[in-house]
Amino acid sequence: MPADMRRGFMTDDHPILIQLPIIRLAVSGLSGVCVFFVISGYALSYKPAKLTAQPKKGGFSTAMASSVFRRYLRLFLPTMAISFVVACLAHLRLFEVATVPNQAVIWPRPPVLETFFDQMRSWWQQFGSLSDPFSRDLDRGRSFAYDPVLWTIPVEYQGSMVVFLTHIAFYRLRPRIRILFSIFTVAYTIRSGYWHFFLFLSGLCMATLNFYAHVSAHEPPSPTLLPTSTTSALERFRFSYLPLVSSTKHDNGNKAIQIASFIGALWLLSYPEATAGIAPGYRTVHSLTPASYGNGDYFWIPLAAVWLVFTVDKSPVIQPLFTNRYIQYFGRISYSIYLVHFSMMWLYGIYLIRLCAAITGSTFEANSSSVSWAISAILATILYLAGTISVADFVQRYVDVKSVTFSAWFESMVVSRIK
Repeated sequence: MPADMRRGFMTDDHPILIQLPIIRLAVSGLSGVCVFFVISGYALSYKPAKLTAQPKKGGFSTAMASSVFRRYLRLFLPTMAISFVVACLAHLRLFEVATVPNQAVIWPRPPVLETFFDQMRSWWQQFGSLSDPFSRDLDRGRSFAYDPVLWTIPVEYQGSMVVFLTHIAFYRLRPRIRILFSIFTVAYTIRSGYWHFFLFLSGLCMATLNFYAHVSAHEPPSPTLLPTSTTSALERFRFSYLPLVSSTKHDNGNKAIQIASFIGALWLLSYPEATAGIAPGYRTVHSLTPASYGNGDYFWIPLAAVWLVFTVDKSPVIQPLFTNRYIQYFGRISYSIYLVHFSMMWLYGIYLIRLCAAITGSTFEANSSSVSWAISAILATILYLAGTISVADFVQRYVDVKSVTFSAWFESMVVSRIK
């Protein structure tokens, strides 16, 4: 994100609309990544949590082994395919367009080598570093020359492994103890600076709490399922979820609290990645930041992401915003959008902004404040999004889905079949 967009609104002499809270979320990559990590932890945890609470637990080990085995292929096969195409396009010099004048951040482009063999060797070496499952460097993807925004993929893989390991470690614990240990682990990660794992484990914790609250509320207590004392404790916990808990009757007060919680989470999620200490509305929050977190963006934004997902999960008033078919479609292709959006910017996004600037007759400078430049930027963005979504749809159908299918097929070919 450009440097001026990282700053808080009214922290310099040239405030811009995109710096405003909530509006800035349209361009805040860190906020989106944090929300995605929470959702990922939640999604990865639901089936293990469900199997853990079942009377017959024979399927847990099989499910966990399958999840761990497939996860690497699930994440890195699409990444390999897309970055390979990017390397080929780079060798054809299709990313060699000049940048926008006065651009705050010059996005790095893939290297162009003399021979195709050298290009492929460079790509393979860098992809090998990116996809190294034993590397402890969670930021290694930021130097991936063929798409630096893919730095989140190694983090996603490591976070997935932490989620699976946590489920395995806590598998034999009593439900109430398991929940307490999960909450303690979440608190430990944010306290110790492991904000990545805090997000994944928060999703795990929410999935575990939701599942056991559902069981305690809808199924009769059974000594083979959950101890009576634990069931009652979980049921009491369910009804202490603030006024956000789902029920069949929602009075105006509950609706107002749900909406206020949603807006509050979005506001905190908009925490400036720079100049938060002098940004109106965030000075007090910044003053509460632990010293180890510096400016506080890697502390408050992860907390806000957890708050947002929790609010949506518990707010029937808010959920319709995310359950219509259009949003569900974008959710389905979101991974593919993430994989292609950066390279699409260099492939044709810069050409679009040049074309639109020529059509409107605006000055071709990123910092221009003219109305014609704003119109050019908006028009180019619309056209860019249309093309990117189309490419992402193709990638989702023929790369992402095929990777999932291949992972399942490959596992079926190599697993030991116990009779």
